[in-house]
Amino acid sequence: MWCSEYLGWVNSVTRVSDTRAPLASRSIVRDDFDTLPSQENCHLAWAKVIAGYSLREATFSSDLLPALSGLARLFSRAARSNYIAGMWESELYRELMWRIQPPYEQPFAVPSSLNSLVDILNSQSPFVAPSWSWVGRKQTITPCSEWEECGLPDFGGGNVSRPRYTLLKATVTPEAEDEFGRITNAVLSLETHAFLLGFDFEKDPEDPMLRWGRSKDSFYNLYIDGRDGPRLRLMLDWLPPEVEWDPSQEKEVMSGLMLALIGSSVVSEAYSDHPSEVERHQKQENLERPFGLVLYCDPRSGRYLRVGVFAVATAALNVAYELPYVKFFEGCELKTFEIV
Repeated sequence: MWCSEYLGWVNSVTRVSDTRAPLASRSIVRDDFDTLPSQENCHLAWAKVIAGYSLREATFSSDLLPALSGLARLFSRAARSNYIAGMWESELYRELMWRIQPPYEQPFAVPSSLNSLVDILNSQSPFVAPSWSWVGRKQTITPCSEWEECGLPDFGGGNVSRPRYTLLKATVTPEAEDEFGRITNAVLSLETHAFLLGFDFEKDPEDPMLRWGRSKDSFYNLYIDGRDGPRLRLMLDWLPPEVEWDPSQEKEVMSGLMLALIGSSVVSEAYSDHPSEVERHQKQENLERPFGLVLYCDPRSGRYLRVGVFAVATAALNVAYELPYVKFFEGCELKTFEIV
């Protein structure tokens, strides 16, 4: 919110500004910071901040990072990590796995096609945030705070995750000296195993190598079933029309989608007795569930953009035979990306 002397943000747990000390209030991170929370609790609390912050609509997009800067300063002492465009460097590989909320929980408009999403990401003026940061999006965000059986990492202790990349480094250029304020540029350097979807819509439509379908809970989730590969769920940053959507209508852009492996996870012992996990653990111990970014190379600029995330299709976890999952990606080409 704008006040006479500062820009700030208010929620039910605390009130902070970009220039003033926090007011006394109920907060998951103590206002006086005499007792710092653990790093894990700090990141879980930050995930909840992200979820609440994304529900609000800023008058000017350029105010998003400054409005959050006061709170970010508070968290920085507990996070003990560099602040990078709304995320923390020490947990970047997990925090990158945010996603757009399902349509039935989404109060804001979502791009209806990949083309429109790319246009939005390329038309920021002034620059707000890179495509891989949740800050620059005008939709409500689901961060990695709750357990997901599909294998997305979380800070609640449900999935034990580990990185699978060779290199992950973010370079951010602040507008001024303040690392928590506005930025003018940001690049994510990533070296990892990646799989080019390479859709061929001229093939027999019955060919099961690439088969699309909608999930029951979120119709913008898309599934890919490979005969010789893992069954994956794509959670995209755009929302295809609900009725009779045909991905071949966007075949030029869809054929450029790249799945870049970021990490993998296994269900923790604390969650292994969850009803949906008991039978799976009997079939296969410590099932590694890969997750990563869905990237698109814009032919106009040659730059890679983050356009979604992927994980394991939960239906695939019910099969009795072993699917390749992580091994599939380890057999893919090792590629280097510069993501903006």
